[in-house]
Amino acid sequence: YAAAGKAGIPVISIARHANSPAQSAFVALDEPKIGADIGNWIAKRIGGKGKIAMITGPAGAATFRAIADGMDQALKAHPAITVVFRKDAALTREMGLKLAEDALVAHPDLVAIYTANDELALGAAQAVSASGKKDQVVVTGMNGIPPALKAVKSGSLGMTVDLNPVAWGKLGVDTMVNYLKGTKPSGVVPTSHTPVDKGNVDQFLSATKG
Repeated sequence: YAAAGKAGIPVISIARHANSPAQSAFVALDEPKIGADIGNWIAKRIGGKGKIAMITGPAGAATFRAIADGMDQALKAHPAITVVFRKDAALTREMGLKLAEDALVAHPDLVAIYTANDELALGAAQAVSASGKKDQVVVTGMNGIPPALKAVKSGSLGMTVDLNPVAWGKLGVDTMVNYLKGTKPSGVVPTSHTPVDKGNVDQFLSATKG
């Protein structure tokens, strides 16, 4: 990056920050907005009240911390919602299953489980189903992977978030072209994301089938 900067060559990062003063532009997810969208979706789904659990992803990972922060900010508007269980976790289905089991045992009256990605969510959904509380506890994920979309369709997962990485690439190229033409962005260039639930999951399932 330093060599490119010295040579006057633009450095445009996509999704992961280059952490370099030579970075010319950063095409990135609006991570706090993703978290806020999930939080607002949960609040609406549970009627603005109840106990929820948060499985927030790897400790210290900036992306997942920012998404969880966005979730926390959204929940401030809903004082009747209480986070009673909060754990960091590796992004695996096994950890989602284990921690959701722990949360359900410690708090039998949970009404929602937020998870940092779809693998965690699918594990958490498995725990909810095994506990017989599928109709009581809603689980959310993030990434929009095909198994999660199918789980949203079946009802075992409440929602996920489609991040559309293809659009990241297109936006990155467009940003580069515009930069070279003289339209230089200041700060972060945000990518788009879409919350996916029962209401719109069919269009995303159709897209995965090509």
